[in-house]
Amino acid sequence: MSLRHALLVSLSRKQGTGYEIANEFDRGLGYFWPASHQQIYQELGKMAVERLVAFTRRQQPDKPPKKIYRVTGNGRKSLIAWLATPVDMPAVKDPLLIKLFAGDLIPAQTLLDEIDRHNAINAEILSRYRSIEKQYFDNPDALPATSQFIYMTLLRGITARKAWRAWALRVRRFLENQAHNAS
Repeated sequence: MSLRHALLVSLSRKQGTGYEIANEFDRGLGYFWPASHQQIYQELGKMAVERLVAFTRRQQPDKPPKKIYRVTGNGRKSLIAWLATPVDMPAVKDPLLIKLFAGDLIPAQTLLDEIDRHNAINAEILSRYRSIEKQYFDNPDALPATSQFIYMTLLRGITARKAWRAWALRVRRFLENQAHNAS
């Protein structure tokens, strides 16, 4: 997977300026394929050269013209080909797991503090996902298929965050026991 596939997905739903696309990433795709605004603009430029996207310029008073991007026929073919290709399971690169793996080398309280910090971040993300669910997917079965696919993606995020919290609770109990036994 690359940023270009995520951009093609976004633009296949709705054409837009680089700014609009970047904001859309911040509210949706960026939860599972993060990209900076700069990365998005750079990739859109490359995709335009490769004719996967095209743009029209729209004049603005007292500002430079803005580019409105859309997927080309070649871009749609590229996206469909990628969508039909099997993907590998993503590799897990989690520094917290490395720390936990070597947890016997440091005081348990150090890991407890780190678990608590990550748990707070995880809780905030889960809260954001729940808010999105409540705002846009109150009755997902009544939505059109396009929206149900988006909901299934959100549901994966919710499920993963809930599972992380359950795992962290078990780790926390273990670490508390370790800290108690060390004192």
